[in-house]
This record gives sequence, structure tokens and C-alpha cells, in this order.
Amino acid sequence: MSVPGYKKKKHTLKWIAFWVLFAFPMTISILSEISRNFSGDDTTEESAVEAEPAPTPNVPEGTVFAADFPEDWPWPDYTEGRVHCSVRSFGGAVRRPVVLIELDGTRYALNGAALNLSQYPDSRELMGRTEFGAYQGNSGTFIQIGLDICGWED
Repeated sequence: MSVPGYKKKKHTLKWIAFWVLFAFPMTISILSEISRNFSGDDTTEESAVEAEPAPTPNVPEGTVFAADFPEDWPWPDYTEGRVHCSVRSFGGAVRRPVVLIELDGTRYALNGAALNLSQYPDSRELMGRTEFGAYQGNSGTFIQIGLDICGWED
């Protein structure tokens, strides 16, 4: 005895199962890929392009900019400078690093060894002051840059 419409229902159930398990997920995947291509959102690894780094201008060694040291920059009237360092002998055998900051073409003493030479003005004369008279910024940052230039280690 056959049930009317049973074979038709069985066939329909197979198509529904096929659609739910295979065709629908494939359709979603294809539509998603098409949508990505039209929206310009291409994040696949194959299409990723590495950006070339911007060329850096020729900046002399030791050049420092106030914008790069917003908390430490102690010279409010200047936007850039150049740190210099040389190792000099004091009293014969004693060698010390002499660290200078060049601001607007004039070299100023940054560390004690540079101040002892007496040929460079004191950079503290150009430093900003707080309301309590303390120096603003951190000249130690720039002394360290100078020591690095000299290759000086304590």
C-alpha cells in the first residue's frame, strides 16, 4: 500500500536538506566574497600590500626637535638643536665627555665637563623656569643623547 504524496515529500525533504546543509552556506560565502570585492574591503593575505616607508631627510647626527620631546624640551625659545659630544682630557689622565647643545648656531654647555672648559656659555641661561624658579624640561635626556653619540659608558 502506498501513501499518496509520500515519494514527493521524501524528494522535497532531500532538496531542503541539500539546501540547508550545502547550498545555503556556499551561497552565503559567495555573496560575502562578492560584497567584499565591491566594497573595497580586501583583507586577504594574498592581496595585502606592504607600504613603503617614507624617505627620511638627511638629518645630521645629534639633531633634536622640541616636538619629539614635549615633556623634556627645556629651551622654550627654540624648536630644534643639535647635540654634540667629544671626549677631552682634564688634568692629564682624566678623560671626560663634553656634551654641548647647539641652538641657533651657538654651542652651549650641557654637562659639568663642558662647563669646566669655560669656553661655552651655560645652556641653563636659555631654559624655561617654573613659577617656583626650577628649570623646566629635562636636560638629562639631552646629556644622555650626547653620551650615546660619544659611545660613553659610566
